[in-house]
Amino acid sequence: MSPSPRSQAARTLPRGWSAAQPGTAELRAPLAEPPPAAAGRSRAARPAIALLGSLALLLALVTILPRVLMTGGGPEQAVRDYLDALVAGDAQVVRAHLEARDRASSAAITDEILAGATERVIDYRITAVERSGDAAVVTALLETGTAARTSTFTLTARSAGSFSPVTWELDPVIMPLQVVLTPTAPEELIINGVTLPVADLAGFGSGYGRSGVLLQLPPGAYVLSLPEADALRTPVPARLEVPPTLEHGRHVETTLSYDLSASGRKEVIADLEAQLEECARSTSPQPVGCPFGVVDEQGAVIRAGEGTWTVTPPDTYRFTPWVADAWSVAGEDGRAVFTPKSASAGEEVEARIVTFPIGAVSRPDGGGALRTELLHVGRGAGSGCHGTVIEVEDPQSDGTISVCEIAR
Repeated sequence: MSPSPRSQAARTLPRGWSAAQPGTAELRAPLAEPPPAAAGRSRAARPAIALLGSLALLLALVTILPRVLMTGGGPEQAVRDYLDALVAGDAQVVRAHLEARDRASSAAITDEILAGATERVIDYRITAVERSGDAAVVTALLETGTAARTSTFTLTARSAGSFSPVTWELDPVIMPLQVVLTPTAPEELIINGVTLPVADLAGFGSGYGRSGVLLQLPPGAYVLSLPEADALRTPVPARLEVPPTLEHGRHVETTLSYDLSASGRKEVIADLEAQLEECARSTSPQPVGCPFGVVDEQGAVIRAGEGTWTVTPPDTYRFTPWVADAWSVAGEDGRAVFTPKSASAGEEVEARIVTFPIGAVSRPDGGGALRTELLHVGRGAGSGCHGTVIEVEDPQSDGTISVCEIAR
């Protein structure tokens, strides 16, 4: 029997991967290798990329690291350090940051003087901080307990090198100038009980027999005076107030002077009344060098014959410190009576009564005494001036007054 057609078509199925199938080699072949030129370029680029990354990191370190290492807490902290020293009265720190001013002295900024000041800065508050590159502006409100004002501080960022820490340095601090006028060439000045040689201060001449000093002082109230002089003069303390601001401002003049002591006033009055007694010895109706004379109702001089005078000095006198180391002396309602001599026995004569003000200027004579010059305040010879009418500075009105200078 011959085989059937189905059995002839049959074939054996392969088991597993024992024989290779058509197309299998193409599927299992490894990935193709890149061309030799492309592989060389890839390996050469890797070191260049690493180098560029290192350079970028180094540049970042150079430019950013110093800012990261900034010390002191920035510009605000630098201002706080200064203001803390100001509140504590640390004269060394205050002077170290002081802006130098032409002809001005900081010699009065000492621990003792600051400790004796009242109305000092006792607290502060930072109100604004502005930065722009290496510059900064800090605004602070300074408080004294009775007043408060704002001040502006400028700062600059500085560094010794790229890898050195950056610090904010406070620019020089401004303090308004204080002008203190004194009598001619005092040797010492007393501030809050501390004696300072005037030679250590910046002095200047101001005319009218006065000199002065320019002081720099932090905010506060200070008591200034001249040193003790002699038994005839006593120093007059003056109060100097520096407002709570550390910026340029208008300075106020403080004038120091001596007053006449009780014994000094007695000496001046005795000198004036001795001069009036000398005038009373004159027999002329117009005594030369005296503050009175016979005048009519309009103040015109009356030409009369000889006679006798009876003079009553003023009851009270006013003493006022004047220019330089001098005092003006004024008295009202002096009284002088002139009785003409009769031409013949039994002739009646009319006595002339004259009331007059009295004025004088007194100053030390350089020998421990006072020299008093008699003046008659008036507006011309018609009002009874028997000397030379001159214009002088009036310290009370900042103008001039007319006085009659009487030569002795």
